[in-house]
Amino acid sequence: MEAFEEALEKTDAADFWLSEHPTELNWVKDLPPFLTPPENGLAERAAKAFEDALDEKPHVGPMEPWTDSAFSFIVEGTPTILMGPSLEGAAHAPDEKVRVEDMTRTCKALTLLVGRLLSEEKRS
Repeated sequence: MEAFEEALEKTDAADFWLSEHPTELNWVKDLPPFLTPPENGLAERAAKAFEDALDEKPHVGPMEPWTDSAFSFIVEGTPTILMGPSLEGAAHAPDEKVRVEDMTRTCKALTLLVGRLLSEEKRS
C-alpha cells in the first residue's frame, strides 16, 4: 500500500492541477456483511436460470469471504448476488485461475438470467 500511496504522491506533484488538488485516498479494508433479502427473489431466479441453462442445481449459500460486492448493496440498496465460476481454493488467490468450460457455463446461466430479468422489466 505504501508504494501505491507514494506513486500517487509523485503523480500529484508532477501534475499542474493535481499538485494543487492532491488525490484523496481512503483505504477500505473491511465491509459489513450483507444479505439480499430472500423475499427479493433474485437468488432464487438466478438458481433457476442456472438449472435451466445447465441442467444441474447450483451451489447456493452465503459467501463468507470479503467481497466488494457489498458496496452496491450497502451504499445503494441494490439487490446483490454473486454468481460465477471458481476452482475450489483458487478464487482470488495470487495464482487465480478458472477453466474455460466453467466460464462458458457461467456465461450461459448469466445470459439466461439477464434475459429473464430484462423481459420482466419490459413487461412492468
